[in-house]
Order: sequence, then C-alpha cells, then structure tokens
Amino acid sequence: MNNLNKTMKGPRFRDIDAWEALKKRDFEYAINLLASGEWTIDGVIKDGWSSLDARVGGERCHETALLALILRRLVITYLRDKKLLEEFKALVTEYRADHVRDKRWTNIFKVQDIYVGNSDRYNHIVGSIINFIGPEWTIFIGSARTLASFSVLSTMECGLSVYYRRLGDVLLATSKQQRAAGMGEYYDAEYPLRTTFTHASFKLIEKLSAQILPKGVSEKPFGPKPRARETLPEQAREMFHFSKANKISPRHNNSSIILGSFSASMQILVRLCWLYKIPITLCMPRLRYEKAADGSTSMATYKLTSAPVRTYVATEKAGGSFKMVDSIQEGIEDEPCWKLGGYSMYHESQPGRLLSSGNDDEYIKALDQSDVGHLMSLFGFVHREYPLQTESGGVDLVALQSSICGGIAQSAELTLEGINSGWGWNPNGQMNNLSLLSLSIACDEVTSQYNLKDMVLAHQRNTTVKTSYRMQCKPIPFTFDHIDISTPRHEQAKWIDILTKHLSTTEPMYANLFVVGNTFYSMRDEAEADRLMLVKNDNQKINSLLERHPKHDVFLTRKHKAKSDAFQKRSKEEIRI
Repeated sequence: MNNLNKTMKGPRFRDIDAWEALKKRDFEYAINLLASGEWTIDGVIKDGWSSLDARVGGERCHETALLALILRRLVITYLRDKKLLEEFKALVTEYRADHVRDKRWTNIFKVQDIYVGNSDRYNHIVGSIINFIGPEWTIFIGSARTLASFSVLSTMECGLSVYYRRLGDVLLATSKQQRAAGMGEYYDAEYPLRTTFTHASFKLIEKLSAQILPKGVSEKPFGPKPRARETLPEQAREMFHFSKANKISPRHNNSSIILGSFSASMQILVRLCWLYKIPITLCMPRLRYEKAADGSTSMATYKLTSAPVRTYVATEKAGGSFKMVDSIQEGIEDEPCWKLGGYSMYHESQPGRLLSSGNDDEYIKALDQSDVGHLMSLFGFVHREYPLQTESGGVDLVALQSSICGGIAQSAELTLEGINSGWGWNPNGQMNNLSLLSLSIACDEVTSQYNLKDMVLAHQRNTTVKTSYRMQCKPIPFTFDHIDISTPRHEQAKWIDILTKHLSTTEPMYANLFVVGNTFYSMRDEAEADRLMLVKNDNQKINSLLERHPKHDVFLTRKHKAKSDAFQKRSKEEIRI
C-alpha cells in the first residue's frame, strides 16, 4: 500500500492506515472538546465548537449541533460520576501540548504524518468513554469532526451564511478487495463517510426520540407500517422513522445521505433540547432593504440596522418552555449553546406589527416576548422537508401524516410569535393536547399569510454558468440560515463588532454577490459580479470591487484588506519608478 503513491503519476492520495489514524485523532479531538472545551493557543482557537459543524449537503445542521451537545452532557456526566472529570481535563491539557504541531488533513498521506504517542492513562479513559457511549455515538462524533474539516462555510459582508464549499477531494487508496471489485487505485473517501455519519445520526435521533414520550406511554418497536398515534411526541417519532429517505450525491450514487422529515426532526430535537436543559442562543440580525426607483431587485440596497442576540434556558412554566435570560447573570456566557443563526429582512414602510414590523424597536420588543421554541417549530414546517436530489422526492409526507394522525385536526391558535393553547415541551405537561396534523395545518396557514416560503438569503441565478448570487428582496419576519454550536459571549462580541462596522458607514450592501475565497461581497453591477465569479485572482476581484465602490473597504476581511493595501502600495511604488 505504501508504494502506491510512489508509482502513481496522478493525484496524490492517502494510505489506508493514515486515513484510519486521522479518523482516530479526530475522535480524540472531539472527545477532548466535549469534556474540556475549546483549545486555544495564545488567544487563537486551534480547535473550537465549529470543528463539529459537519456540513454534508443534507441541510441537517440543526441535528448535528444538538446531538453533539447531548453527547457532551452524557460524556461529562459519565466522567463526573466516575470521578474522572478533573483528571481527564488534565490529561487533555497534556494531550494538546503534545499535539501542538499536528498537521491538517490536507498534509496527511502517511501514518508517519500523524502523532500517535498518547499516554496510557489517556487512552484508557477514552476507551472507557467509547464503551459507555457505544458505537453509534462514537461514529457520529468522530465523523462529525472529520467531515467538518473538509469544508468551509462562506459568509457575506454582514456575517450571514450563504453556502458551504468543499476544500478539495479527500482521496484515499483503495483496498485489495475494492480493487478486486473493479475500483481504481483511489477514491474520494468523504462521500462514504457522509453515508456512515448520516446513518448514525438518523439512528441516534430515533433512539433518543423514545425519551420525549409522555409518561405512561411505553416505547414500542416500530412496525413494518406506520400506525396511528395519539400524542404529538408519538406522532413525530413515528413520522421521523417512516420518513427515512436518501439524498443522492451527483457522481457518487453509491454514497447517499440518510435523512428524514425536517419538521418531525425539529419537533423531536426541540423537546430533547428542553429535556437535556441545553441553552439556546438566538442571533437575529435585521437587514433593511430599499428597491430601486423602477422596482428592480438587482439594484436593491441593504443596510444592517440591528443584531439582537438572546439566550434562553429551559423552564417548567407553561407546560415546559424556554425563558430568556441574561447569560452573564445566569453564569452561562461561556456555555456551548444550540445557536440559532438567523436573520430578518424588512422595508421601513412595510405594513405590519410585532415580528412583521418595519420598526426595529417594535420588532426587538416582539422578539423578546416570542416563544423561541415556537419559532423553531414553525421554522421546521416552513423549511422544505427534503433537500434537492432526494431519491424519488422523498416519502409522501401528507399520506404518512394522515395515517399516523388521522384525518381530523383540532383548531390551533397560532401566530408568528407563539401558540395560544395546547402547547408545551414537557412530555408530561398537561397542556400538550395538539396533534402533529393540527400543528402542521396551523403552521401552513401562518406560512401562507406571511409568505414564509423561500427565505434563503441569496440564490445563484444560473448554476450552470456560475453566475453571481442575488439577494432576497422581500419582508422576512425571521428565518434561520445556519444552526450550530457557539457560546453567548462569542455571539455577543461577534455581532457587536459586525453591527458597529455597518453603522459606522453610509455605504450600503448591494443585491449582487460574488465570492472571494470564503467571503461574499456585494456590488451594484450585476454583469461585473457575474464576471468576477469566474475570476480566480483574489486581488483582481477586490480591486474591481473597490474601483466601483471605494467605501466598501470597510467591509473587507482583515486578510482581504491586507491584500488590498499591499496591492495599493505596490502600485504607488511602480508609479514612482
């Protein structure tokens, strides 16, 4: 196996033993993170919560984040019960000191590229954790860490997510058995790992869903066909199990992504969040848009006007709910939370009140009084149930829901801001009398009333020729563009910094987005933005942007600002010569 790369003239690929060692190291990194927190060196994060943000193209970031936070609870409780927590944290400190010079996956091709000299005591405790959590959790958290390293989330000038991109192919040498079966000398190992990871995630949600069942309702094995269920938690659990589908990856037909109904998943996960007392941090920046005089959306401008960050904890009130708290007073400012990254878009003169208001003060007041659990529940029904490329379009969820819930739905009093009756996250609460069908119908009515379909921040106008992206230009009360793990302190500091930058300038953002590295910038000229999407030189892209919008330099990242300054300096020197 070690001789394959030497004789091959094509792409460089990894040995199998190097790949296995990399996955083992990623698992160790992940366990260290869960038990001991982020790894920083001289104030710079070397391994943080974002390293568990596995982006696999299945639009299931909310599942990965909450599952990781639940596992963190389980691991810490186990270590504390065994009186191993402080000892393990000390061992993690030693581990990290030994691994300071660890190479990134892009530089690992031989097993010699990975440091494997951990202490016997560290290995013993990690082994006991593996035995405690079991194979599915082990596969999940290790794969999440590995997959997260293969891609990067691209954001725009105001900090909002646009899309993620792969950093490159993850080429791995084939085994003797694979070559005997007709495979070549190497293959892209990321795609089979996606299948393994999403299969484990699906199974874990299925298992955990038994914990949301009301008291007195026993966990029953799933039958060969869906069966009618009485309570919403039972219905969501049944719905998720029988909604299992496969998203096919282009050119990787044998490596599908396993997923289920988005709305059923959200119903299960919010209840698990409440049960495990995991805090939530909500980030809801607001974008004010102005259309051109002729109404053209391509000429619209945008301004970030506010960026409220709120933290919530579980409470027994109202049948089980989440209450807004001051994270510092609560002592959880550095606690990893289920971070709901979203945004709101509005026009100053738009009609409406509360969350559909065109006034920031009124909007923020309404947001503070809203039920964050309800916002997530509503979002679960607004979001498309299956991503594109799902095999056969996924399961017929209307028919499935009818068979599980029956055809009759009681009335549900639902608004954008909350549910007026029959609702609570405590599975044993007396207020839980809504069915999944009733909730679905009520959410559909709100979706229609406020035009909540298609709230993606920006769309690429033509994916075939890779044009620029066009920003949304319509009222959006709220949506979530990415859900991951973060802390209240980090999000507060991040959004204060971004908002301060945007309020310090009169320069707007524009409707046409093009990408430079991992950042999307905006400009008024659609044709030029299209051209820049195909330009590979970052300096040329930045210079073109600043030629058209000189004041846009305030939005440049530090890296791009340094590039721009260096280019300007060279240009002046050349002129003097």
